[in-house]
Amino acid sequence: MNEFHESDYYKNYLVVNDNEAFRFDSVIYNQINDVHPPLFYSLLHLLSSIFRNTFSKWYGLAINIIFFICTEIYVYKISKHIIKTETSLNLIAPALYGFCLGTVSCVLYIRMYMVLSFWCIAFLYYSIRIMSNDRISDYIKCSLCALCGFLTQYYFVIFAFFVAISFFICTILQKKGKIILKYFLINILAGCIGIVLFPAAINHVLNTDRGQESISNIGTGIKELIHKIYDFKNVVSIDMFGNKLVLDIIFLVCLIIFIFLICQKKMKESIHVTALITLIISCAGYFLLISLIAPEIVSRYQYPIYPEVILIISMLLITICLYWDKSFIAYILCGLTIILFLITPSFAKVPYLYKGYEAGLEKVKECESAMGIYLTHGDHIVINDTLFLSNQKQTYPVKFEEIDKLIEVMSQKSVDEIVLYVNIYYDSEECSKKVANLFGLKNIEFIYDNAYTNIYHIY
Repeated sequence: MNEFHESDYYKNYLVVNDNEAFRFDSVIYNQINDVHPPLFYSLLHLLSSIFRNTFSKWYGLAINIIFFICTEIYVYKISKHIIKTETSLNLIAPALYGFCLGTVSCVLYIRMYMVLSFWCIAFLYYSIRIMSNDRISDYIKCSLCALCGFLTQYYFVIFAFFVAISFFICTILQKKGKIILKYFLINILAGCIGIVLFPAAINHVLNTDRGQESISNIGTGIKELIHKIYDFKNVVSIDMFGNKLVLDIIFLVCLIIFIFLICQKKMKESIHVTALITLIISCAGYFLLISLIAPEIVSRYQYPIYPEVILIISMLLITICLYWDKSFIAYILCGLTIILFLITPSFAKVPYLYKGYEAGLEKVKECESAMGIYLTHGDHIVINDTLFLSNQKQTYPVKFEEIDKLIEVMSQKSVDEIVLYVNIYYDSEECSKKVANLFGLKNIEFIYDNAYTNIYHIY
């Protein structure tokens, strides 16, 4: 704070330089001081190290796209496993997931949630496979998914817990008690290896602000819990259909039909019931517990179960079609649901597109000779605008209350043009007018609202 920084100062923050390439110890260090495990950030650092000295959103998006494709494969595999009958209707699940508004958002959001979604769906797949085929290869793959999921995001443990609960119930009902011990031992071993590889996980969960907040949320009262569940249900519904009520209607109608159909002998022969139960319990359990402990009511905490939610909807639709084979009404119902998924992204808002960002960035690049002033109550907010500042010839971060220091520094120079950054803790319009008056400038042009910061061109 309170000194000028050249554009290279910010560029060096954004890119992996030659002497920083493949320094995974740096990633580990950063994550120890954060509240997340390191796997996703290690993958991002790997790509950035290969393309060192450059910055691109595609490094993060490439990871998400690869894991999205892998998730689609496992969505199809689970659909095929649950539906015993060979049918092309199994393509419904990956089609719906691929065009789901929430999936698009998850892929665009350069955080660990798309990677986490993959480990969750893969772990679920190998768990239900073990219930059917007691193969050592499935145990190993399941354990690897558990390890990687744990090292991606701690919420994986919640999902895995409910999968394990349903695994236990289903295997007991099937009188396959022998596989329970092997399943639990192999996954507990994965968890232990995860803690050995990243021991800071214990401190993150038990002692950090975020961990303490999640634990304290467990004591939430029933009334508040119901409100949170309702709010999260709305978030998921909007992510699926762009509307709060559509998911309720589809689930209610299909569930009534599904309960009727599942009791029919014909359907019991067509569906792998234990796998379907595991899918439903793991999805519902994760949703309810995350609704209870999540620090904010935002969709990213529910992203990991979007493949499972889509699978449940798909299973309802496929069951209806199988029972009323070649029935016009059944296929109309399926068709309308699929069309709804396909068209939702065209009329509903897709988060994380950052519309206007590139135009704002170009405008800043055009103001090459302008002095940058960054008004912020703390330097941590500056990170949000690093890409803008790396295109700014010179920037001076300062608290508005201390702007006299900047006036003193600039007293011997004439300032004809300013790019002003004002973070949300200040009244941005008021600040822009005061800065213009301080430097004797008349014109104020709004450039871009970058979530935490409003950017102005003053001349």
